[in-house]
Amino acid sequence: MTAGSGVIHLEEPPAGEQVHLLQLWLNLPAAQKMTNPRYQDLRAAEMPRHVAPGVEITVYSGTSNGITSPTHNHVPVTIAEARLAAGANVIQDLPSSYNGFVHILDGEGEFGANHIRGSAGQTLWLDRPTIAADGELSVAAITDLQVLLAAGEPLHEAVVAAGPFVMNTETQIRQAFLDFRAGRFGPP
Repeated sequence: MTAGSGVIHLEEPPAGEQVHLLQLWLNLPAAQKMTNPRYQDLRAAEMPRHVAPGVEITVYSGTSNGITSPTHNHVPVTIAEARLAAGANVIQDLPSSYNGFVHILDGEGEFGANHIRGSAGQTLWLDRPTIAADGELSVAAITDLQVLLAAGEPLHEAVVAAGPFVMNTETQIRQAFLDFRAGRFGPP
C-alpha cells in the first residue's frame, strides 16, 4: 500500500481468526510524499519464487537469485521470505548501498560474511561489514530456517513521524493533521 495523499487503513484479522502480522512502513521520498494513493494485493501464493534444493524464496519486492517481483515501488527495495532446510545455504544479491534487516521467523542460522548467528524472534541489522563488498548476503541454515529480508536504498532525508503520518518537517506534519481533519484524506 502506498498511502501517499490519503489512504486511511486499519489492519484487523477476520472475526474469530488469529493472524500473525508483520508490518513494515517505508518512507517515500520528499518529492513523492503526496503521490496518488495505491494498493497492490500481494498474495503469497501468487508471488514469484526461487526454488533450489533445500531453499524456497518468495520475492515480494525487488529481485532474488534472478527472480523479480512485479511489485511497483517508489524507491528500490527488496523484500523476500526465505525458507531453508537444515544445512542449506543461499546467497542473496543486494546492492552494498542498501540498509536493511533480516527478521528470523523460525529456526537458527548464520548470516553474512562474519557468520553472525541468529535464532527465531531476532532481528539482525545489515550493515556494510555484513553485506560483502560485491553486494552479497549469505544465509546458512543451522536448523530449518524461515526469515524475512527487507532492504532498500536509503533516502538520506529528514524524517518526522506523528500518528499515522510520516513527513520531512514538523510543519508538514501539522499540515497533514489539518488536511486530515478537513476531510482532504481518503476517498473523494
